[in-house]
Amino acid sequence: MLRPDVVALASSFYSYCVTLLSRGPTSDGRQKPDVLAPGHFILSAGALPRQVGECDPVLGTVEPGSSEEGLLSMEGTSMAAPALAGAAAIVRQYFNNGFYPSGERNDADIIENPSAALIKGVIMNGAQYVDGVQNEIVGITPVTPYDETQNFGRISLKDSLYIAGKTDTRLSIFDRQVIEDEETKTYRFVIDRSNGCTSSKFSVTLIWNEPGSIPGCMKCLLNDLDLTVLKDGAKYYPNGLSRPDRLNNNERIIIDNVRDGEELSATVNAKSLTNEKQKYSLIASGCLGGLITADGFSESENFANSNVGVVNSNGGLSGVTNSNGGSLHDKESGVTLNSNDEEWLLQISFLLSAKAQAPCQWHDGCGPHEPRYLPQGNLDSFPRFVTDQRS
Repeated sequence: MLRPDVVALASSFYSYCVTLLSRGPTSDGRQKPDVLAPGHFILSAGALPRQVGECDPVLGTVEPGSSEEGLLSMEGTSMAAPALAGAAAIVRQYFNNGFYPSGERNDADIIENPSAALIKGVIMNGAQYVDGVQNEIVGITPVTPYDETQNFGRISLKDSLYIAGKTDTRLSIFDRQVIEDEETKTYRFVIDRSNGCTSSKFSVTLIWNEPGSIPGCMKCLLNDLDLTVLKDGAKYYPNGLSRPDRLNNNERIIIDNVRDGEELSATVNAKSLTNEKQKYSLIASGCLGGLITADGFSESENFANSNVGVVNSNGGLSGVTNSNGGSLHDKESGVTLNSNDEEWLLQISFLLSAKAQAPCQWHDGCGPHEPRYLPQGNLDSFPRFVTDQRS
């Protein structure tokens, strides 16, 4: 039985799948493969254990499916798997080196331990659909999004990661989020093309790692989370469905033709949990330039990792991150609030950009890059905040 927290893949080349790729679904109906990766006659190092000093061939070429000196050409998942593993390593390094959210290396933004769900989600969020299956002699067989041949599509790091001046769309991530049974959390986004972004697509992906199911299970999904997006009164469902997905722990919604200034809300609902709580990662991409940094906050307090607000089903608000758990400092007013008093629950809203305003809540028991407590305080001289205090 394939573990549901592992990325399954098949091989592809260019915009087509190869004939020999592994297809889904699983025995209980979960859709596989998760993604496609290049695997059609890939050149790699061909080690010769009994030879010292093997090098590339003099002519520098190898016929497909053959080897020559220190080069080897092969096809299939044996080549697609290392391609995907390398992509996952790059995604992890992206966060380790502080490229999120600015797209440039910044030591103040380092995320030392991104979760496996986040890395998997970033890759799957940016995957691109292919055009069909290349059957060689008999020609092209059509495929559809989220089918048993391509599912989320071919991995594409340029569509998964934001690099300043190199890629077009920005990322907004929420890692190691915690949700309880029947709880709902809503994440609000605003499309902002003021930084030169031209993408007309909004994509959001929900990933969570499942506990292990028993062998031979007929319904292997144990913790069922649901992702939906609301735009202009219309509700969108994941994975090409017109209803919630009850089988998979990978859910993605792509909306085309989004407009500048348009608001969207992504909702995560814990439909049914076997555990008391479930962690998950949510990844959104698109023209989110106005939602990346909290304007006016000191970067030394690591608020460059702040994103959009989260509205919980119990009326609470969350979503701002102070990764060092220290203090919130406004450079304009000079006021600092310390996060060492856990007797008060303070709800605040802050200005993220000229176009977007989002709320946040601070609560106890959360790790790095997740909300924390802020104490009660006099915010009259703190003009960027509007308070709503509740006991």
